[in-house]
Amino acid sequence: DNGTSVYDDGTWYAIGGGDGMECAVDPTDAMYRYTSLYYGSINRVYNTTGQGTIAGNGVNGITEEGAWVTPFLIDENDPNTMFIGYKNVWRSNNIKASNINTILWEKISELNTSNMNELEQSPANTDILYAASGNTLYRCNNAHAEYPNWLNLSSNLPNTGAIADLEAHPFLEDVVYLAQNKKVYKSTDQG
Repeated sequence: DNGTSVYDDGTWYAIGGGDGMECAVDPTDAMYRYTSLYYGSINRVYNTTGQGTIAGNGVNGITEEGAWVTPFLIDENDPNTMFIGYKNVWRSNNIKASNINTILWEKISELNTSNMNELEQSPANTDILYAASGNTLYRCNNAHAEYPNWLNLSSNLPNTGAIADLEAHPFLEDVVYLAQNKKVYKSTDQG
């Protein structure tokens, strides 16, 4: 409930309101910063000045909302490209457009999940993108293509709970690590 702040040159600046969720910084130009709010509303900040909402339900062509904390990431090789996990995965190739109203988003999956909770791109091959919804893991091998294809990898996973984190190996493109939540239930025997 404290919004989002950035520590820049010895001073803290409030750059986002609301609860404040995920954040990202452009890896090639740290003046571009991205903050998010609940259900996938993403705002762009230049230096410490908010430039407005670039993504969210009803914004720049997006027609769905995401989880309370919606995952998003800046492409490892192209800081103009961003991926967001709502009920499907969406991609924009012009997130740094000077006019935020001209940023274009396209839905690049037809997964129609309840909501994505994790998103990860392989640094070894940036065409590989992973998305998780609950305990279901998807992989895309051509995330930059006009019509990306998605594979459901869940049959290879233990059914121990929702996927809580993903981390792609930095050098081996076919390796991804994941953590799953395991619910522990306590029952009492009254017999």
